[in-house]
Amino acid sequence: MTNHHLRDPSARPPLVPLATLIGRELRGERSERPSLRHGHAGLAKRGEDLFLIKPDCLRIHGNPSTAFSVYAIFDGHNGVSAAVFTKEHLPITDERDPSRNWDGTKWAPRASSGIGWW
Repeated sequence: MTNHHLRDPSARPPLVPLATLIGRELRGERSERPSLRHGHAGLAKRGEDLFLIKPDCLRIHGNPSTAFSVYAIFDGHNGVSAAVFTKEHLPITDERDPSRNWDGTKWAPRASSGIGWW
């Protein structure tokens, strides 16, 4: 077990529910002081779980009003292959056809039957 430096909990910013953060992202709300930029914790010991943080995507190249972010967690489900494939191809798939409504359930079964969508 690692020894972490304890900090005064009152020094931390207040916790924001995940649903609130997702709602703000979906509505395109921007803040001068964002609640959360991005992060990760508790990395898997066996390397089957991967994450993707891509905060600076554009649906239309050169048009900042079409900006969006991709945050994803991939669980290897008994193997890392599906997680690696999805992490490497998810942003490329979206950028190749930015005009369509993204629905990962349409292409995920081709990656592996082991990918879970919740």
